[in-house]
Amino acid sequence: MGFSVSWHAVRGKPIECVLGQLKLQRTGRFEVVPESPYSAISLDAGWLVIFANDFRFIESAPLAALSESSELITCAVEEHVMSSSASSLKNGRPVWAIAHDSQLGLGHLEVNGEVPREFAAIKARLTDELSEAGGDESEIDYLFDVPLELAKALTGFCHDRYLGDEPKFEKLEQIVPRWKFSSETRAVIPLPPEATFVSAFDHLDPKNNSFFILEYENGNYMQCGGGKKACTVEFRVHESANAYKHYVVGRAREASDPGSIQMSGGMVELPANEVLNDREAIELFELFFAGKEVPKKYVLREKNL
Repeated sequence: MGFSVSWHAVRGKPIECVLGQLKLQRTGRFEVVPESPYSAISLDAGWLVIFANDFRFIESAPLAALSESSELITCAVEEHVMSSSASSLKNGRPVWAIAHDSQLGLGHLEVNGEVPREFAAIKARLTDELSEAGGDESEIDYLFDVPLELAKALTGFCHDRYLGDEPKFEKLEQIVPRWKFSSETRAVIPLPPEATFVSAFDHLDPKNNSFFILEYENGNYMQCGGGKKACTVEFRVHESANAYKHYVVGRAREASDPGSIQMSGGMVELPANEVLNDREAIELFELFFAGKEVPKKYVLREKNL
């Protein structure tokens, strides 16, 4: 069948903190082979590996937040199309990233950042093996293993080489969040899958129903104010019980000239790139509800409240 998995290894952060940021929880149940959707294993070198039977898992994971005050290595493996990648972040910032996609050629290897010293030897060896096997005519995709071997060299973990016969992978479960969704005129609005944000935002009205608020039990929330053609979106994320950050979402690479939106209480002035429409607001609410990061097509302005 082939693997379609991804994993990341964190060093320097407690497992409770890591799982909280990923919205996962421990079960106390273990398995020899990580067949569950999500599992965790602690390695001797101090790495905590979170393993997912989902190639896209690391794309939606809050990698920058996970790497704050810690080290992070990621690895993704998709054997159906022979695509692989590995990357590193530290203290919230990308350090390096490499990726191979056989659909772009057996010799394809994209490299960014300051890669570890182990990379050169791994790349040279596998490139030589590819050349000896006929280059693009080879029946084996040697460079597919470059990201995987580098990730293994740094952490000691590889997706298809398990650690003995003892059940060491702890099964993890997703935390089902407790949310509240409301508007200016409705104290409680049904949430997915019972209803959709699209249907809710159809009633966004600058005169009579000019705001929506999506709240999580820990105090995190996202709010939208205005109308369908012109609205603003802000959100708050708690770092601890008494500390939070509050952001206003804007379009990237757009002028920040003066702008405004109409709400039931009057006009609100704000930069023009922060005047969004209902389609953009719906996208942001759906991502926030799913626990995913704001896409890079948007910029965040921190707001001190």
